[in-house]
Amino acid sequence: MKRLLFVLAALSLVWFFASCEEAEDAAEDIVDDGLPEVVDENDLNVDTPEGWDFLFALQLSANEAEALDEDWSVSLELLEQVVGDIEAGDNQIICAKEVDLEDFGYRLQFSTKAIIDGDLFKVDPDTELLGGAAGGHGSGIYIFYHSEYSVGFITGTVEDCNGNAKEGILVTATDSPFFTYTISGGKWAMPVWNVNTTNPGDAGNSVEINFNDGDCSGTLAIGTALGDNGKVEMEPYAHETMGDNSDVIVSDPMAMSVITPEREPDPNNLDFETGDFSQWNDVVTDSGGPYPCAQVLSDAYGTFFPNGSETYYALLSTGGSNRATVTLMRTVLVPENATTMEVSYDFISQEYAEWVGSGFNDIFSLKIKGAPDYVIYRTINNTAQENLWEGLSDATAQGVGGIDGSSDASHNPSGKIYDGHIKANARGPRITNYFGQVSDYDISTYQGQEITLIITISDVGDKIYDSAVLIDYIKFN
Repeated sequence: MKRLLFVLAALSLVWFFASCEEAEDAAEDIVDDGLPEVVDENDLNVDTPEGWDFLFALQLSANEAEALDEDWSVSLELLEQVVGDIEAGDNQIICAKEVDLEDFGYRLQFSTKAIIDGDLFKVDPDTELLGGAAGGHGSGIYIFYHSEYSVGFITGTVEDCNGNAKEGILVTATDSPFFTYTISGGKWAMPVWNVNTTNPGDAGNSVEINFNDGDCSGTLAIGTALGDNGKVEMEPYAHETMGDNSDVIVSDPMAMSVITPEREPDPNNLDFETGDFSQWNDVVTDSGGPYPCAQVLSDAYGTFFPNGSETYYALLSTGGSNRATVTLMRTVLVPENATTMEVSYDFISQEYAEWVGSGFNDIFSLKIKGAPDYVIYRTINNTAQENLWEGLSDATAQGVGGIDGSSDASHNPSGKIYDGHIKANARGPRITNYFGQVSDYDISTYQGQEITLIITISDVGDKIYDSAVLIDYIKFN
């Protein structure tokens, strides 16, 4: 504790006397004496994520990092001399570790939550509400960030495909730049934003949590539905409140499912032109009834893909009876010379337009198993607030896939139809920073390797008002 105070004290001298070489030398001398090294933002191997403010970073030994699991604190006065004023009531602060994930480069592993408590900046003593899934992760660079938006937390436990709680399962979230791993008992926790960041005044947000462990995978979709909104809601999750009023959603225990490539992997039939799901793995769903959750169709192809040149597409829908999530998986061999993966898709929903900006914020995602990033991440809110949604007028497109056979769809006041879809010129396959998009995904890391694609569509906040994703093709260039 004292050593860190000395470092920050030396930094405060540099802050006020930046042109004074003596002050800089004094700070260097303190660091050279074996005290925690303060790392400049420009010297990090990770960029500051969009929507987060960099506060400071420390190079910690294993013993020093261990203190993040305990009663670590620092003088707020000295800290503010370094980073500027921080309002005492604005405690949207977390700590993340810079981690080299080799093939994926450097990423940010969620470590712990911090707060301002009187005259101290400290690790939040209420982190036990996060199930213990926080703290130091060994020696390395730890970075403190302040969020520009309200931050909540989702926590829970997960079991592997054998029904065992397990450490080391990769956990990622669609609305978070951080990743983590489960700890003992399969416990995990992730920081997420409570608001739709493209329009923070909206009433809610949603997040899809993904779990990966070898041939096991699982998906959990959670939303924030506020107030009397006139919809039939899913059974609410338990909530806890931390000392600074940060919301904690406690999810139900979850078991992952097996992903076992059943067929010889190859790059063929990624455009569905055989008219079936040949060489794709079985669909995983939690319920459904007679309505088919996955189909290969050609109906209204020109409406969904006006620039397309093919005939068939795959449709994955949450339509059915009490169905919330549908996932389609495929193992494929990436060509030796491939540099990009291109995806042609449409995202359609009954949530448009009356539920835009609410906590009923359905999600479409495409992920490579085991990767910390998402190839595609779209929600009703983030797409609509970017003005990328439009209504559907083609009756065939509105009822595509036989949505009139879905009992859930009857709740839509417009009838058993899909009301809107994403514009054809707005279907860039990847949101790179949650606010922008590019037209393809860099696949160079996987040249000559087998990868498993995971395509998921999720109802969030309810199991009615269905959404669907249509995939025209996936190809490597």
